[in-house]
Amino acid sequence: MRRLLFFLTLALFECATQLAGAAEKKETPKPSPTPGFFDQMRFRNVGPAVSGGRLGAVAGTDADSSLYYVGAAGGGVWRSTNGGQTFVPVFDSQAVGSTGAIAIDPRDPKVVWVGTGEGAPRNDVSPGDGVYRSADGGKSWAHMLTLGNALVANILIDPRDSNTVLVSVLGDPFADNAARGIYRTIDGGKSWQKTLYVDARTGASDMTASAKEPGVVYAGMWPYRRTGWSSESGGTQGGLYKSSDFGATWEKLAGHGLPPGETGRIGVAVAPSDPQRVYALIESKQGILWRSDDGGANWKLMSSNTLVNERPFYYTHVFVDPANEDHVWALSVRLTVSNDGGKTWKIGARGVHGDNHAMWISKDAKRIIEGNDGGPSFSFDDGATWQMPHNLPIAQLYHIGFDRQNPYHVCAPLQDNGVWCAPNDGLSGGGISASQWQNMGGGDGTWVVPDPRQPRIVWMTSGG
Repeated sequence: MRRLLFFLTLALFECATQLAGAAEKKETPKPSPTPGFFDQMRFRNVGPAVSGGRLGAVAGTDADSSLYYVGAAGGGVWRSTNGGQTFVPVFDSQAVGSTGAIAIDPRDPKVVWVGTGEGAPRNDVSPGDGVYRSADGGKSWAHMLTLGNALVANILIDPRDSNTVLVSVLGDPFADNAARGIYRTIDGGKSWQKTLYVDARTGASDMTASAKEPGVVYAGMWPYRRTGWSSESGGTQGGLYKSSDFGATWEKLAGHGLPPGETGRIGVAVAPSDPQRVYALIESKQGILWRSDDGGANWKLMSSNTLVNERPFYYTHVFVDPANEDHVWALSVRLTVSNDGGKTWKIGARGVHGDNHAMWISKDAKRIIEGNDGGPSFSFDDGATWQMPHNLPIAQLYHIGFDRQNPYHVCAPLQDNGVWCAPNDGLSGGGISASQWQNMGGGDGTWVVPDPRQPRIVWMTSGG
């Protein structure tokens, strides 16, 4: 018995010794690797603060006049809670930064849906990876619908049921794919059904719902394919569609005044004040803008003015004043307006940036936020006057140039915002001011190279 107790005591002692040794080894910290030269460098935002950048989506809400969201072509989603005076990024932790659609739930402004991949498929378009939802005003996001290399054009939330949502998908502009079409969920994004699909080349270019008949939805289907050297838009597969059950089923609208033959990109809008008044921008050889006064049963050509839609593949958006069905906005190179139901058009905003892509109008028609290649524009008097805050760092740089001065100058060629140069150090202790950035040229800045021997000479290229 004594021998047994001796061996048990010895065994426990050895176990305790091993555990103590293991704990000691575990607590011994490993030496940290010596930081490299570049590990000690930190990035800082130097500007240019006087430029802007391309927006793919904007959103406001009638529940809060100070709340706005904007989505950049490559710079993520931003939120303003003070009427657009300042914005904060809310999407930086996600895998993609290109935005095509934003929708705020009309029943709960904290619920926000974002479709990634901008809906303007130019040659430098950035794809997305699907649809996201936030339930806390952008603090956190859930990936609700996965779409590889796709562009999203619109998101509609059923005002009667927040769990019912429609998403129009353009798809991959550089390849035929089955992701194109319109998706529908009735359980808040847990499951999806594709309710409108034509073929692998035809995507959904636009979608709008009637404010007074919320089950009625119109959508445009667009055959489109892009390569690095060409752009193909249009075909007989596309066309205008209508749903009377919020996207569960669809019928194609044809004839009765609509253009026959091939059609390209389509933009559509229903007048909130008159659900029978529908406008359709259609890329067609027969004209540009059609109108229906009987809920899509019959149509008539209203305008062939190219001011309304100068580059259909890049624009094709139409919006109606909620208080006046004859007051219509069309987004193109310029922000254009009609006051007679689409018959005549003129430039509707002076002093704002060109290339317009997105718009949201409040129910009282007073507040408007509009997105273009320079950032957001705001109107608080139904479009009579406009302002651009230039307060978003979302510029797209094609290349970077610098000289050999001390302090050296940094040059930035920007997408549709010219070429700018400024010293890397303002020598004031307060950073680089907007006044220190010099505009070297306009258009799409592509290359900029200061002469290494004569830094006051700058070589650059720019597109129109």
